[in-house]
Amino acid sequence: MNNNENAGKACTNKANGQIKKLFLASYFSGVATLFPDFTGNACSGKKVVFIPTASVPEKVTFYVGADKKALEKLGLIIDELE
Repeated sequence: MNNNENAGKACTNKANGQIKKLFLASYFSGVATLFPDFTGNACSGKKVVFIPTASVPEKVTFYVGADKKALEKLGLIIDELE
């Protein structure tokens, strides 16, 4: 399965039956155009948690900055968790 097929899966919370949506991407810039549709175009002003943990030991990290820019371009407020 590629990123486009995996991006944005709905999960059911078994405790109360509510559906929660979680959008996971290893390279957000590559699937950023899918995100507004996933959120129903409700991105602007919303807070998003950005977790760059996988990039910590890497020498090539250009995608971290590119992903943050893509999130900001959608009007999202980034809360980095590391």
